[in-house]
Formats: sequence, structure tokens, C-alpha cells
Amino acid sequence: MIDLDTSHKNILIIKPSSLGDIIHGLPVLEALYERYPRHSYYWLANDIYVDILSLNPHIKKVIPFPRNDLKNFGVSRKIEWLRSFYDEMRSMEIDIAIDLQGLMRSAFISMLSGARIRLSYPVTREFSRFFYTHRVGFNRGECHAIEENLSVLQAFGINNPAIKYSLNTDDSRLVDKFNGWPTQRPVFALQPGGQWETKRWPHKHFSRLARLLHAQYNASIILIGSPDEYLLGERIIQEAGGLDMLNLMGKTMIYQLPAILSNVDIIIANDSGPLHLAVALGTKAVGIYGPTDSFRTGIYGDKAAQVTLNLPCQPCMKRKCKKGLICLQKLSPEVVMESIKRLMDGSDA
Repeated sequence: MIDLDTSHKNILIIKPSSLGDIIHGLPVLEALYERYPRHSYYWLANDIYVDILSLNPHIKKVIPFPRNDLKNFGVSRKIEWLRSFYDEMRSMEIDIAIDLQGLMRSAFISMLSGARIRLSYPVTREFSRFFYTHRVGFNRGECHAIEENLSVLQAFGINNPAIKYSLNTDDSRLVDKFNGWPTQRPVFALQPGGQWETKRWPHKHFSRLARLLHAQYNASIILIGSPDEYLLGERIIQEAGGLDMLNLMGKTMIYQLPAILSNVDIIIANDSGPLHLAVALGTKAVGIYGPTDSFRTGIYGDKAAQVTLNLPCQPCMKRKCKKGLICLQKLSPEVVMESIKRLMDGSDA
């Protein structure tokens, strides 16, 4: 067992992406901080997620990793960046590096940090195992990703810690900057987009769901998503019969998400990072799952509901479907609505 009461005071957590995966890693930080509040904690993440992690009061510094920019750097620029990155990492005098990514790049970063103790899961990928001094915890795929991440803390004698998050949302006044922010409660956020085509519940289903929400609760509805999904939002509004909805798709930055999600009653979304962020903020969430594994990476907690048909072909983890995406096409808005009702009523989802 690694004794953190001795000289191991500076701890680096490496989890660069994605947003949902980063949220799944936050309970590791909270469990460590609860046991060792005097230590210093650092987190390395892709630069687009720095603003989200900066909301955590227990992180001394978020180290940005410019993954997308590096792809465009020439050789000399990459070498220059690597030298600067190396100097920055060594200046923090990291004692322990915890790699929650388990890939070659993240393992290499753990080595660059200068940490004498470098740990990750028992089974990692891309030969990353050769960079670690300790490999502990559950094998990947045996449990939910949050439980898997927490299992690495067995190396410090921390077993089955409570799942906690700390994200300050004092900037909730940001919602006032959005023209037309609804005052009528309840407020529901819909996220109809997604990085994979196969993750996207049909837009006609979202339109139908919006009508059901309005009829049941006289609800206010906002739409959130990326810039290239704005027209999708407009289509959903049109298909819903011109129902009054606030289309924020493409109009917000990632740092504004916590403020938005803290000011809605429930988010209903395809498998995506904002779902997990909402749960971390204490907002109720309904996740719609098609090809992805809701057992391992689904939303997690008492205020979360996973909706899936559990067909024999699920989860397939495929970005293209030859079966007409029946796992989502046949998942009716009425079924999703039942999960929303249970969360609104406060009963088990």
C-alpha cells in the first residue's frame, strides 16, 4: 500500500477527455481530498475542458493539453512545446501520477511529470503498462467507469469511497445573458445532437417529446448543442408545431454549461458529456442510449434515469448501423416520458 501520509504531497490526475469521462474521474479526486485535504492536486486535461475543471475548488492547477493544436504543429514547434511542457511539469514536483486514461500518450505524460510513483488500471492499452510502477483496481468492463476509476485508490488503502463531486456554480447568473431565458418552471433542457450519428435519437421523437412535456407540465424548453446543430434545433421547433422553445444550440460556450444545467429541472439528452455534468451538479437527467454501453458509461446516481430498449444487438458500439438504428427508432417518446415523470415525482427512475 502506498502511504500518502509521508512525503507524497503533490498528486497529478491524468484524464484528458472526454467531458463525460472527466466527470467520471472527479470522484477519485474527491475521495483523495477527503482523506488528505492538505495535499496539492493537479489535473491534466485537454484545453477545452479547463474551464469546467476550474470549477472544482480542490484542484490547485488544471494543466491544459493542446491536443488539437498539436496536430497542426510542425516538428520544430512540437519540440519547442514539449520542452516547455516538460519544464512546467517538473516545476510542480509531482510525487504521484494517477493515469485514468490508460493509453500510451497519457502514460508518457505520467513519465514526463517526474513522478516516482505512476499508477493505472491492471489492464491498459497501447503498451502503456510499461510506464507504470503500480497497476491496481478492477479490470476494465467489469463495472461502471466511476467504480473502475475509484478502484485505483485501493493502492492507497481507500476502498469503496462515496461518490462525490465538487463543482462551484456561483456563476449561475450567466443565464441572464441569454435573451429569452424562461421564467416559467419547470424548465427542461433537450440535447438532440451527438458526436456519433448512431447516438442520435430521431429529431421527430424530440419534437414529440417537447409537445408531451408542454402538455403535461406547461413546461419551458431549451435546446442545447454545438454550433453545427443549430438548424437541427430549428427543425425540432418547427416539427413541434412552432412550440415556443429557446434554441441555444451553437450559442453557448462549454464554460457556460454548468450555469445552464444548474438552472434547469431535468436534461433529456442522447449519450453525451452534458448528461454526466448535470448529474455532478445535482440536476436530474434522463439519458437515451442506443449503441453505447449504459452499464459501463451510463449516467449514474439517484437523480439519473437511463432509457434503452436492451435489444440483443445492444450495445454494439458502432458508428454505423445496418439495422436501421432500431434501438433508437423504436424507442418511443412516451417511454422516455415515463422516466421523466418518475424523476419529477421523486420516485425511482
